[in-house]
Amino acid sequence: MPGKSHQTFGMINMKKTFHKVKNYLLESELRISIFALLVVFLVIVLISLQYYGDPEFLEGILVEAHGMILDLVIIGVFILWLNLLRDKKERLRRYQEEIDDYREWTSDEASHRIAGNIKRLNKGGITNLFLSLCYMRKADLRNANLAHSSMHQVDLGESKLRETNLSHANLDTAFLGKSDLRNAVLDNANLTRARLHYAKAHGASFKNTNLSKADMSGGSFRSADFKGADFQKTKLVGADFSGADLRDTKNLAAESLLEASHLGYALLDKNIEDVIREQKPNLLKGYHPKKQAEPAH
Repeated sequence: MPGKSHQTFGMINMKKTFHKVKNYLLESELRISIFALLVVFLVIVLISLQYYGDPEFLEGILVEAHGMILDLVIIGVFILWLNLLRDKKERLRRYQEEIDDYREWTSDEASHRIAGNIKRLNKGGITNLFLSLCYMRKADLRNANLAHSSMHQVDLGESKLRETNLSHANLDTAFLGKSDLRNAVLDNANLTRARLHYAKAHGASFKNTNLSKADMSGGSFRSADFKGADFQKTKLVGADFSGADLRDTKNLAAESLLEASHLGYALLDKNIEDVIREQKPNLLKGYHPKKQAEPAH
C-alpha cells in the first residue's frame, strides 16, 4: 500500500508539472511557435538519422538550410514592418482619442495635452485633424501643420502659431485674440466670424481667405498678404496694415480701411487708395505706391 500511495502522489505531481508547462507555453504566441518548431525539428531528425552518413544528403541539407534562412529573413523583415506599422497606427489612434477626451475642457492641462498630441500626430504624418470646440489657449503650436483641419469654435487665444500651416482650415467662429501668427499660412482658410483682435500676424499669408464678419480690431498685420481675401463686413478698427498687400481683395470697402490705424507702404487697389488719400491721408504716411508689373504680351 505505501508503494501504491507513493506512485499515486508521483502521478499527481507529474500532472501538475504538465499543466504548469502547458499554461506557460500557451501564455505566449512566441513560446507556442518555438515549441512547435522544436517538435517538428526532433521528428525530422529522428526520421532522417539513417541518412546522415550520406555526404550528398548532408550537402542537400546545407543547400536547403541556406534557402530556409533567406526565407526566414525576408519573412521576418516583412512581419517586423507589419508590426511596426500596426503599432504606429495604434499610437496615432490613441493620440486622437486623447484629443477627444479633452474636447470642451477649459483648463491649462487640456490645452497642454491637446497641443502635445497634435505635435505627435504631425510627426506621424497626420495633419487633417478634428479640433472643433477644443480649448488651446496659450498653446505652443509653432511650425505645426494643421492644413485642412476642422477647428470650428476653437480657442487659440494668446497661442503661439508662428509659421504654423493653417491653410484650408475651417476656423469658423474661432478665437485667436492676441495670438502670435507671424509668418503663419492661412491661405484658403475659413475665418468667418473669427476673432483676431490684437493678434500679431506680421508676414502672414491670407490669400483667398474668407474673413467675412471677422473681428481684426487692434491686430498687427504688417507685410501680410491678403490677395483674394474676402473682407465682407470685417471689423478693421485700429488694425495695422503697414506694408500689407491688399490688392485684388473681395468686398473690401474703403470706409472699413479708414478705421485702420496704419496703412503705410500698403499695396492697395487704386480706387481704394484714392478714397483714403482724399479722406484720411495720414493713414498712408510714408506710403509710396509701387508700379505694378504690366502683363506680358
